[in-house]
Amino acid sequence: MMLRSRVVVCARSMHRSVPVMKPEHVASSTVASAQEIGWISHNKLGENANKTPRNTANNRFRDLLEAKEYPKKKQQSAKRPQRPAGPNRRVRFANESGSEQSRAALKWLVSQVHQVSPSYRVKLLDQGKPQPADFVEIANSLNLKQQGVQVIKQDEGVLVKLVKVEDMVKTYSNHLAQVREQELVASGNLKMQRILANRAKAERKKSASKVVSFKWSISLSDLKEQKRTELMGRLNKGEHFTVELASRKRRPRDEDEWQLELKKRELVFDTVESILAELPCSVELEESSLEEKVVLKVTPTAAATQPTVTEPAVTATPKKAKKQQKAQPVAAKPQEKKNEDDLDAMYSFKIDD
Repeated sequence: MMLRSRVVVCARSMHRSVPVMKPEHVASSTVASAQEIGWISHNKLGENANKTPRNTANNRFRDLLEAKEYPKKKQQSAKRPQRPAGPNRRVRFANESGSEQSRAALKWLVSQVHQVSPSYRVKLLDQGKPQPADFVEIANSLNLKQQGVQVIKQDEGVLVKLVKVEDMVKTYSNHLAQVREQELVASGNLKMQRILANRAKAERKKSASKVVSFKWSISLSDLKEQKRTELMGRLNKGEHFTVELASRKRRPRDEDEWQLELKKRELVFDTVESILAELPCSVELEESSLEEKVVLKVTPTAAATQPTVTEPAVTATPKKAKKQQKAQPVAAKPQEKKNEDDLDAMYSFKIDD
């Protein structure tokens, strides 16, 4: 009984001697004990935890402008030549032959090709077949005293044809005239507006589009005789028309047969070109594909519409001959009357005697 009471008294006395601790005291004591044990580092928790300086040089989120410079890499990048992109590669057109006007015309055509093909890859029409070519090489190799080029824009690219330098300069002159006309119209020139309106009306009337179609299967004799006469008649009337060479037949499956067909078409195309070259007209190639169709725009020249002297003379001679034949009997009748009067006079003179 005595032991039990002593234990109770000791417990009560211990309870009275232990002071009541506040929460912040408990936290600090917990931290201190934890530091003693080694659970928490003094560098991270303590009085100077928030004041510890940090090394920001190795921070990967630092400002890019404060990044460390690497002179070696800069020197390497400076020495390395910059390669231009494909379409923007530098090209050099160096052709000093010919007149100043022919060089200006070639320069204008270069800009036209660049609009469609920045890499200057074109198709050169060689013997009726378009072949891939580089327009830089074509332009630099021209003798501008004699040779020129014609540029035909198509959906699939640019078609280039070698022509006379006079034709190239004429195309350039027409372009400059059109630019000048547009400037006058934009400035409000009423006279030029009327001229352009009448011209457009006449062109629509002429180009109501008259198409002369030839099949690839046409015979060469028919081309040289009947079709040549037909083309000449249209040119004498001053008609603007288009010659179209095409076929509705499908491509044969046999490759040898197809090659023979292509050779025949090439011969037909050459014959048409030679016929048009003999006639008083200018020809512009709008589409060239032996596998599908060839389209030629034909415009009559001034010589085509002038009346010829020989043709009326030939047709007038039979009429004059007929008139002379009809006039001869009429002229003979009065002379016969005169002779009869003379005879009567002679007879009357004899009777009087």
